[in-house]
Amino acid sequence: MRAVDDAGMQTTDRLTAALGALAATLAIVWSIATLAAGGMAPDQQRQVLDNLLTSQSVMLATNHIMLIVALICCAAAFFIWLAPKPTRAVDMTQAGH
Repeated sequence: MRAVDDAGMQTTDRLTAALGALAATLAIVWSIATLAAGGMAPDQQRQVLDNLLTSQSVMLATNHIMLIVALICCAAAFFIWLAPKPTRAVDMTQAGH
């Protein structure tokens, strides 16, 4: 159970890091002014920005996980390619059910 908790904690840490990176690059003042011009209340503005940043940070974390999975698949394919070929042929008359 501890391994699952550690993996979940790492994912949460990555999401938090991605969220912080996105928040740093987002022009918050411009975004809030734009939302205020649209007639949103301050609480709604913050919620919209929080939802936007959270969804984008999840997307960045997902991209990172998919990159790791792709690298693992490429490594597995490489090692399968290096595996020795079978030395004996299969007798197809004995291959039935």
